[in-house]
Amino acid sequence: MDSIAEACNNLKKEYDECFKIWFSEKFLKGDLDDSMCSHHFKLYSQCLKVFKLIIFL
Repeated sequence: MDSIAEACNNLKKEYDECFKIWFSEKFLKGDLDDSMCSHHFKLYSQCLKVFKLIIFL
């Protein structure tokens, strides 16, 4: 699924790919440390915040 902000699509895809790996290889095996994808999530979140600022200006 694409991002709500088209400019953030690549960052969302990177985060989604990381999340899928983390979920299947870590979380489902009891490893609750979610720091593996935190960098991807931070970048995607920042992109969405910029998009939100542009929309509401």
